[in-house]
Amino acid sequence: MAASMEYESLMELAIWKGDWGLPSVDSSCLIIMTYAKFAGAPLKLLRTNNPIRSPSGYLPFLKHEDKLFTRPKEIVDYLRQQNYGVDFELSSLQSSEVLAYVSLLEQKLTPALVYTRWLDQRNYTELTNPWIRRNSPFPFNFFLPGHCHRRSQFRISNTVGQHMSDVKLLENKIFKDAQVCLNSLSTRLGEAEYFSGEMPAMLDAVVFGYLAPLLKMPLLNKKLQSHLRGCKNLCLFIDKILLRYFPSSPEGKRRLRVVHVGY
Repeated sequence: MAASMEYESLMELAIWKGDWGLPSVDSSCLIIMTYAKFAGAPLKLLRTNNPIRSPSGYLPFLKHEDKLFTRPKEIVDYLRQQNYGVDFELSSLQSSEVLAYVSLLEQKLTPALVYTRWLDQRNYTELTNPWIRRNSPFPFNFFLPGHCHRRSQFRISNTVGQHMSDVKLLENKIFKDAQVCLNSLSTRLGEAEYFSGEMPAMLDAVVFGYLAPLLKMPLLNKKLQSHLRGCKNLCLFIDKILLRYFPSSPEGKRRLRVVHVGY
C-alpha cells in the first residue's frame, strides 16, 4: 500500500450520496468507493448529487492535484498507479475471468438495473423521481429526473431494444437475462466469502456495486429484487461488505473524509 497522503493531496471523489443503508445509491460510485476501501486508498468524498457538474455528465469523477478522471476504469487504473490496488497478484487466467464477469454484468444486468430504476413506471414515478428532486441541488433538481429518464430510454432503445418494438417483450428479455446473470453469479460465489478468494478484489467491488442498490432500494416493482433476495449467498455477500467496509459507527468513517457540496 502507498504511504498516507497529507490532507491537501487527498484524492477527491465526487459521488451521489447514500441512502437506505448504502454509502451511495449509484452503482458506479459504489464500485469506486468499495475498491478504494479494499485498497486502503484515502479519498475525500464530495457528495455533489449533481452529474450536470461532471465533465462527462456522470458521477463519479476523481480529482487529484491537476488530474481529472471521469470514467470508472480510468479511476481504478489511477488508483493502481498510486499503488492502491488489491489485484496485483491475480494470474492471467484470473484476470481474464474478472473481465468476463464484468462484461457479463454490463451486458446482461445493467439494462435491467437501468430499466428498474428509470423506466419502470411505478419505480420511477414513486421512488426515483422524488428522490432525485429531494436530494439534488436547486435548480438542477427540477431538470435532472427528466434528463436521466430520457438518457436511460435512449440507452435501452439503442442496445437491447434496438430490434424490439414490443415493450412487454423487451421487458421480459431484459429481466430474463438479468435473472440468468444473477444465477450465474450465485453459482460462481457458492459458499465462498468473496469471488476472489479469501480477500476481496476488483470483481467483488463490481458485483457489490451492481447488486447493493438493487437489494436495498425500497422498490415498488420488486420483480428483479425478489429474484436477488432468493440468491441467499449474494445477499450475505452484500451485507458482509456493508458491515465490514461501510459500518455506520464513527470509527468506520475515519478513513473517508465526507464533505457535502451543494453546487
